[in-house]
Amino acid sequence: MKSKLLNKAANATLVMALTLSGFWAGMYYGIVEFENQVQIWDSNYQIITDKVWAYEKVADPETVRLYVKELNKILDDINFLNNLVKSGQLADKSLSVYGNKISDIDERILSLRAVMYVELEALKTSITTKTDDKIHDLKEDMVTGRKAVFSKLDGINIQLDALESMTNELSTDIDVIKNSKYAKKIWVKDKDE
Repeated sequence: MKSKLLNKAANATLVMALTLSGFWAGMYYGIVEFENQVQIWDSNYQIITDKVWAYEKVADPETVRLYVKELNKILDDINFLNNLVKSGQLADKSLSVYGNKISDIDERILSLRAVMYVELEALKTSITTKTDDKIHDLKEDMVTGRKAVFSKLDGINIQLDALESMTNELSTDIDVIKNSKYAKKIWVKDKDE
């Protein structure tokens, strides 16, 4: 009897363990599936939110006014271009008149350039001639000045030679005086004093 009871208790425990494990497995599976479903709902909600936001942006009165304003600018540009195409022949005629004026101006510029070239060449020649004359005059002044300096140097050299000869004569005279009897008395007295 005890063994039957034990068998029944073991069977009951096994059934209970299987039931609880099945319950928990079912709960875990249900939670995982629920999380997957929530993720699907979240992604769908995000898509719907983006679409609604885009619709709200487009349906915003400020956005509509901005689009209408831009469309009006585009239409104005199209009308302007249409008018330009229609008046293209007039523009072509006026451009040809301006083209003729530009070619006249080009011819005037070329003639002025030629005149200026001739004048610049004349100025260049004149300046070159004047510069060459000045350089020649400066060279002549330098040669003349150099000759004058050399002649003055020669005069100074002659005077130096004369001064040297005078100094030599004076030296000789002083030596003669020193060697004289009277000078020996004078200089000896000076030495005693």
